[in-house]
Amino acid sequence: MGSSSDNQTRIDRVRVLLRENNLDGYLALNTSDIRWLTGWTQLFDLEQAHAVLLTQDVAHLHSDSRYSNVMRERNTEGLWQISDELIALGGYLANLLAPNRGTQAAPFKLGIEADIALNRYRALVAALAEGFELVEKPGLLSGLRAVKDSSEIALHKQAQAITDAAFAHMIEWLKPGQSEREAQAELEYSLQRLGGEGIAFGSIVASGSNSANPHAVSSQRRFEQGDFLVLDFGAKYHDYCADMTRTVIFGEPSEQQRCIYDTVLRAHETAKAAIAPGKTGKALHELALSVITEAGFGSYFTHGLGHGVGIDVHEEPRLAAQSTSTLVQGNVVTVEPGIYLPGCGGVRIEDFGVVTATGFEVFTQAPHELIVL
Repeated sequence: MGSSSDNQTRIDRVRVLLRENNLDGYLALNTSDIRWLTGWTQLFDLEQAHAVLLTQDVAHLHSDSRYSNVMRERNTEGLWQISDELIALGGYLANLLAPNRGTQAAPFKLGIEADIALNRYRALVAALAEGFELVEKPGLLSGLRAVKDSSEIALHKQAQAITDAAFAHMIEWLKPGQSEREAQAELEYSLQRLGGEGIAFGSIVASGSNSANPHAVSSQRRFEQGDFLVLDFGAKYHDYCADMTRTVIFGEPSEQQRCIYDTVLRAHETAKAAIAPGKTGKALHELALSVITEAGFGSYFTHGLGHGVGIDVHEEPRLAAQSTSTLVQGNVVTVEPGIYLPGCGGVRIEDFGVVTATGFEVFTQAPHELIVL
């Protein structure tokens, strides 16, 4: 859990961006952004029930009575002004900011995300019709969240330790004849039994021809001799995600299967070794792709090399052919090349870790060699 000094630092970083972007305030509605700003763990759920308004002077948090008692208990340093007033967000903001309108001739410039829901945007426009200007600022908070502090890195490492332990359990548990859904249930139970506070995303358990689908949906298909089995999964710990993929096989691999696996592993290790501040997501993706292409499988690597991980399992920066991201120290990213042969099967190997001053510290400790079940 982050300290109050971590959370004050996060608020201060947003205020710097307000000045740089000529904004009087910023409205955060994304729950993951609010979780990051407050540092409060195991409080927020899937409901979009909260809003944060940050100005240079005050940090306001508007929620409701289902959450506000816990928020007040956790607001020990008094960083937040908390309201659970039964009023629509637009009206709350208008009332809150009304005093500003008496002394400020220019419109109050309120930054908002570009992906705000249309109905909420229309309500804000109606409520703040006079004296305010809504200014779209896509990526303002996601850019800050992309650089993790030491407390966030510690939570990622713990989430991954739980995930590694679940993989070790699954290697002992898996047998031919089980179904993908049975294995998915056991895997997700293990993530929580071993200390996870939830799953980072819906686990992928895909075997045989289904493993050729990068985001396969687990089915009632039963494992057979000769199947590749792709396991893509992660625990959550204090709201921070782990993300790993391992591919195993039932029975001894064929020559082609061994070639595919070794090629993916070589691309994985080559890309990981190249990660450092200043490297672009596009260049790293192309490096992994070049290894796979040289082996004759270039057209079967059909997705990006990786992505950022944090409170959400997919964050900035992106490592992909269309990426405009440049890595900096503190980015937490995945490396997950794959080869997918339709009708045959697929292989993906994924680690995640943090970009350091000189390279890449990998959180994932599970082995990389092909495990034969």
